[in-house]
Amino acid sequence: MNRVASIAYKNIKGNLLTSFPKQFVDSLYAIYKMDCSRNLWFRKCILYMERILQNVSFKYALLKGAYLIPNVYPLGCRNSNDIDILLDEKDISNCQDVLIENGFVQGFYNPQQGIVPASRKDIVFSRINYGETIPFCKQIDNEVLMIDLNFSLDFKPEGKRNLVREMLSDRKKVIFQDGYYYSLSDNDFLIHLCCHLYKEATTMNWVAEKRDLDLYKFSDINVLMMNVKYDYEKLFERVIDLEVSKEFYFALYYTLKIYVQLTRNDALNNILRKLEPKDKRYLDFVFDPKSNQYYQYKQPFIERFNCKNREELLEVYMDE
Repeated sequence: MNRVASIAYKNIKGNLLTSFPKQFVDSLYAIYKMDCSRNLWFRKCILYMERILQNVSFKYALLKGAYLIPNVYPLGCRNSNDIDILLDEKDISNCQDVLIENGFVQGFYNPQQGIVPASRKDIVFSRINYGETIPFCKQIDNEVLMIDLNFSLDFKPEGKRNLVREMLSDRKKVIFQDGYYYSLSDNDFLIHLCCHLYKEATTMNWVAEKRDLDLYKFSDINVLMMNVKYDYEKLFERVIDLEVSKEFYFALYYTLKIYVQLTRNDALNNILRKLEPKDKRYLDFVFDPKSNQYYQYKQPFIERFNCKNREELLEVYMDE
């Protein structure tokens, strides 16, 4: 259920449970209890990573669930089995060394085979084409924790301007239990979520694997917007400064299509008006880095969002 079953349960619980079939509510409750248990395990993993990264010489920032689960969402309402770490590309090898020294293996988890080391070909392909490394895996308390190292805001390695380095220069310290870890500033965290959503929603690999428009990605943006007191003028200036207007507009434009209550946020609407591009065709594009080909949706967003196989909806884009 796009990782939002527990949110659905909490929302139903806060209203009239009797208006929903008991079997349905009971199923959501079972998922919620499992998510609560998994959250407690995940917090242990965050604490573990906090400790092994305590004295590293490179700058890093924990992303997405590693910040959202202990700091923003109620217990059980956001789950994850991986920790994303943002790094300057020059520091990837140093971070890999730290992970390997602490028992992580770069590869994939298979329930039958366990952790399977990745091939050199897969490692190079992922880094060149998707701006990510193959995950590093380690078993912790009979569960497998995966670490994803991110070094780019899109599917390509950083270009002449290193936006990741600029974000890391403004990172913040997050106090967690008996120590601390680093994450991005409030503005950059939201901007990164928007860029990440844009990357996955508009890159063919994620569309083909049906991981492009997961509801939880939009939920993350919605929950942040509802819980963080942004200085919207500074947020706007940061978007312009980082030159990510296209990505930010895409993510917020479509988040408002799903979470319509955000349309009542006048300050956010003002930002979107100022960022609105003259040519909005890109909102319907998907790019395939393997073939260097653009594809286009012709359907409205909500229709394709609800489609189980969006790849079948795509048509080759012919530049007019």
